[in-house]
Amino acid sequence: MKITDVAVGVLVKPNGTVLYAQRLEGKPYAGWWEFPGGKQEAGETIAQALKRELFEELGITVTKARQWVVRDHVYPHATVQLHFFKVTEWVGEPASAEGQALRWLDATDRSSLSPMLPAALPVIEWLTLPEQITINLANDQSALGQIIELKGQGTTPLKGLVGNCAEQLAQAPQIGLDFFVLLAPELSLTEQAKLAVQSRLPVYSETLLEGSHGCYILDDQRAS
Repeated sequence: MKITDVAVGVLVKPNGTVLYAQRLEGKPYAGWWEFPGGKQEAGETIAQALKRELFEELGITVTKARQWVVRDHVYPHATVQLHFFKVTEWVGEPASAEGQALRWLDATDRSSLSPMLPAALPVIEWLTLPEQITINLANDQSALGQIIELKGQGTTPLKGLVGNCAEQLAQAPQIGLDFFVLLAPELSLTEQAKLAVQSRLPVYSETLLEGSHGCYILDDQRAS
């Protein structure tokens, strides 16, 4: 089965609004909304593909982007591996080079975009996750293996796993969790970043890394 790697840019302004693009007529899922981006070409890194696609599609030069989440999706016409980047700085004002509609919307606004590509729906929910969380270590017990909850935009809390290895990171989406807290001080920052970059879920790390969604703070409530 051929898998197509796609670089996807989630452009986020300082006020929290996010850019969405509507697919053109003549393409699969014409009229549906998505995040801008496109296929990785031979000889490119996925980061290079992101910069090229956003320049060609929107006329902007990306100056600050961080790998975020990898998501696989099977469409009737193709199987894709979507490499989502959070893009926070760029030169130029995004404008459609091909005539597709563009919209800047608050991350919590789902009602204004319908229909939305299925692979993009979880991403909208992830955008509501905070960039910093606190992990409690109470009663002299490690936080590893704990399930924690955060408020998203829906009525059901988003749930995440606190773990320290690739096996737990791979397990989290399989059991229906929404994010992962990488509590692994024994790993180097380079090793932690390698795990975070390949994650299928947003990752919290002690220090903001390539692939991280945000950071955590340890709140040690253990009795002295």
